[in-house]
Amino acid sequence: MEYKINEKENQVQVFDGDKKIGFISLVNKGYLIDAPHTEVDKEYGGQGIAGKLVDKLVEYARENKKKIIPTCPYIKNKFEKDEKYKDVYFK
Repeated sequence: MEYKINEKENQVQVFDGDKKIGFISLVNKGYLIDAPHTEVDKEYGGQGIAGKLVDKLVEYARENKKKIIPTCPYIKNKFEKDEKYKDVYFK
């Protein structure tokens, strides 16, 4: 699996070989990143891929000194349950 930021498509993406199997949509708002949607192909469910996408997004936000608005319910739930995200969580 390869996780990467695609700034052109405004997504955090994950690939299995050449096939994109999941993503988080991004809306850049200056120093804020709105993350409204997370999606992983059903056949890849239960493997922790969505969580790794979130970790890649958080890494990107930290590197770029940005905060994340987790409008996606999945991401918001992760941010509210785990203190390790508090430095990038914009409430």
